[in-house]
Amino acid sequence: MTEFLVHNWGSLTSLAGLVVSVVGLAWAIRVARQARTAARAAQDASIETRAALGQTLSLVDIQRAISLIRSIQEALRRQQHPTAVALCPSLSAMLHDINVSITMGHERDFPVIHGAVAQISAIELLISLHSDNGPDSRSVSECQSQLISIRNALEKLASSIMFSTGPEGE
Repeated sequence: MTEFLVHNWGSLTSLAGLVVSVVGLAWAIRVARQARTAARAAQDASIETRAALGQTLSLVDIQRAISLIRSIQEALRRQQHPTAVALCPSLSAMLHDINVSITMGHERDFPVIHGAVAQISAIELLISLHSDNGPDSRSVSECQSQLISIRNALEKLASSIMFSTGPEGE
């Protein structure tokens, strides 16, 4: 036996090295798979967090826009037409920001927001045209009606965002 070991020492060492290499390779592959799985989980968590944050920011923007609509409505009720006109560009900018920040799965709401921006521009123009005496009661009533329509659309969008279950809005 001793003579066998002396004559085959190199071969046995090579065989032991091969076994250690195979075991080491198997262990490295296992660790690499675990790392890949952990990286995928981290990426998924990051995507979910970004989507949740985006939804939260969109909801905040929508609530701010609704508040601004109420301010414009109040200014119209009090016949403070210059104030109402001054608030319209801010509302348009907010609606544009909302349109940009709407999360995936809410693409169907893009035309609603674009329409709201157009309505705000029309309201601003209508009120501006009558800046000396202010618009007549029919025009104010029409503006109020359009503002209510925009507010309802924003509330529906907020509800849709709030009750979506994931980044895809499903």
